[in-house]
Amino acid sequence: MIKRILWFIVTIGFVILFVAGCSEFFGTIPDRVKVRQQAIAYIHNKYNVPIEQIKTDIPSYRYGTLRYVIHVFDTESEDVYFLSVRIRPKNHVEDIEEPKGNPIKE
Repeated sequence: MIKRILWFIVTIGFVILFVAGCSEFFGTIPDRVKVRQQAIAYIHNKYNVPIEQIKTDIPSYRYGTLRYVIHVFDTESEDVYFLSVRIRPKNHVEDIEEPKGNPIKE
């Protein structure tokens, strides 16, 4: 009986470590949601694009730079904006960078 309990605890520990490791290298779901919201707000404010015609893809996490990369699409004019977003701790402004040449026509 003690072996089963110990085996269960060890298994749960490995699962927790695995999930934490994946989050470290691939980002977390709440951060991806936050990145999408920040990217939409950034494009809306900077380029005066109505929110109704803004679409995004799923952000991808770059572990080497600790940033999310996201493509934002203007469905009306078919422009594409590339953004790089770093999520900061609570109560800090997110760091958003964009390459020169934004927007790009598709």
